[in-house]
Amino acid sequence: MIDPAQLARIENRFAIANEMWAAEVRALYGGNPYFHRDKPTGRGTPGSPLSAAYEARECAFRDWCAAHVVDVLARTQEDEKLALQLA
Repeated sequence: MIDPAQLARIENRFAIANEMWAAEVRALYGGNPYFHRDKPTGRGTPGSPLSAAYEARECAFRDWCAAHVVDVLARTQEDEKLALQLA
């Protein structure tokens, strides 16, 4: 299971990267930035501040996903051990 302090840092890093990306999109297009998330407009052009924010968000999101998958796997293993004990 992932250390709770490490998980908190990963979640915080993703929240900050996500907000930085959203702020860049809002500055360029206004409105809801999440309409641009899976579109080229949400990625920016190479070398642009939006592109850098998008890449930082994607990296932080991958770390967040990986941390939560590890957490889910660890819990699943603990549940299986408990199920065997109760069987």
